[in-house]
Amino acid sequence: MIPLGNQIGHRMSLLVAAGIATTGLVTQAASYSLPQLVDRRVISGIGTEAGKNVVVIGVSIASGIVAAGWVNVGFSFVEGEEVAWRLPLALPVVSSVLLMGFSMCFSESPQWFVVITTVIDNISRTFQQASGAERGFLDLLKPSPERLFQRLCLVIGINVAAQMTGANVISHYGKTIFKEFLNLEDTKAFFLNAGVLTWKILAAVSAYLNVDRFSRKPLFIASV
Repeated sequence: MIPLGNQIGHRMSLLVAAGIATTGLVTQAASYSLPQLVDRRVISGIGTEAGKNVVVIGVSIASGIVAAGWVNVGFSFVEGEEVAWRLPLALPVVSSVLLMGFSMCFSESPQWFVVITTVIDNISRTFQQASGAERGFLDLLKPSPERLFQRLCLVIGINVAAQMTGANVISHYGKTIFKEFLNLEDTKAFFLNAGVLTWKILAAVSAYLNVDRFSRKPLFIASV
């Protein structure tokens, strides 16, 4: 989505991403087989992952997971009906439609309108410096004063470490873990899972409030 955003602007990029997500959500809620559900899940995932912004995406993901957890709690009391899984799959369409609607109220970035000469000059100078200093992906693997290889390892290591904490396992399979491995009854497993997910959003908001105050390095060390 980054090249597309540079070509059509931020507002249109949001509309495209929300449109893709809405298409995937509606069609997966109307699925009648597992292959259909998987294919359409991929489509909605492409639209959902189209706009990341450092810590804000963490808060957004946590909010969505919390909402999903409590929706699952509610529909856990609906047994033997297709609506128990079709409606939860379709509910995120509300967010996509709101995003498309509010996107029309947003103004485009100055870079898109190309009205500030200083901004244009800075962007041009930055690209010239970057093209002269970094010639390709293989440069990331070579020793350099900018320590590009170290930064590459750091980026990969942080993401691997984040996954290895098991946070996403709890997010997606918490109910199953509580029910099948801790032998909790259905209702208690649903509520406990939703409570854990609610705590995650509080942690995500804490990072959002503190990342600029304490900088990333101390927060990384404290998290480890």
